[in-house]
Amino acid sequence: MKINRPFDFLEQVKGKFVTIRLVNGKKFVGKLRSFDQNLTLVLEDALIDNKKFPILILRRFSGMISLK
Repeated sequence: MKINRPFDFLEQVKGKFVTIRLVNGKKFVGKLRSFDQNLTLVLEDALIDNKKFPILILRRFSGMISLK
């Protein structure tokens, strides 16, 4: 997996399940459907605290510590 820019990584994982962790310990899991240049992320089949959401939109925030 060659990554030259941060958006290259997002393009490569689009359509795959990802885990997003925040500084406050909150975790979001879902299939990355799309993203934009402002790091707004759209997840399908998302799980938050064992609750399912068909579509979840995460707006850019400074609390993201990892995306895998």
